Amino acid sequence: MSLNFSRHILFDYSYQQNPDNAYIFDQATGDFQLRNKNNAIDAVLFVLRQIYANIITQKNISIHQPNCNIILLDQALYKYSRDIYGEKRLEARIEHATQLTTTTKNNLLKFADYGFKIDSTSPYIHREIAVLLY
Repeated sequence: MSLNFSRHILFDYSYQQNPDNAYIFDQATGDFQLRNKNNAIDAVLFVLRQIYANIITQKNISIHQPNCNIILLDQALYKYSRDIYGEKRLEARIEHATQLTTTTKNNLLKFADYGFKIDSTSPYIHREIAVLLY
């Protein structure tokens, strides 16, 4: 399940991506294909429960059912995903646009002008973890 967990955390939480991190576009709408957030939440909760169970076992603490506010977890994962993958989403939409000239695309791809928190279409794993922990 840990690989499943990392698959949900290290990819865009909102939209589906291929294994090479390229976005999948919906044929009907032309926009990104939405991701099943329930699977990601289930994977995160499963890992959190495993961590909790290991702490209980190692420290001989009385067992209580761990509580997690799923709405707040969803909001945190959404914000993390937006901060990490915002620039990559914009790049994918620009590249997918069929009616833009090459010059217009190149001008739109000047990401430093937009003031993104993470100015990279491929952020380092350390930045991803830092934003997730934040």
